[in-house]
Amino acid sequence: MELRWHPITGPAGPGEADALFVAGRAAARMVECLNGTWFALLRYPGRESVMRDCTDYATGRAGIEAWARRHQHALEADAHRRNLEWLAAQTWRGEEAVRARAALAALR
Repeated sequence: MELRWHPITGPAGPGEADALFVAGRAAARMVECLNGTWFALLRYPGRESVMRDCTDYATGRAGIEAWARRHQHALEADAHRRNLEWLAAQTWRGEEAVRARAALAALR
């Protein structure tokens, strides 16, 4: 599994590397509150996002990485499915889009 920290806007975006990307998709991120405290925003596949208070920035990042490793399979499967959905909608890609739609049908 590939865990990469990037800015919230993605690998090429500006800003601090506060978002954890799993298989190319944002899975969690650190958010700073106005009072200087931090919380983690975790995006469980198929569920609503969950916020967790963090004692500080470093422990929040470590907690996010531990969470991502625990949910590795579900996060990677969700990223794969979302990528297939995106590709299936790109009808101008022809056969590639057709294969993506077939792969999606096999997942269901």
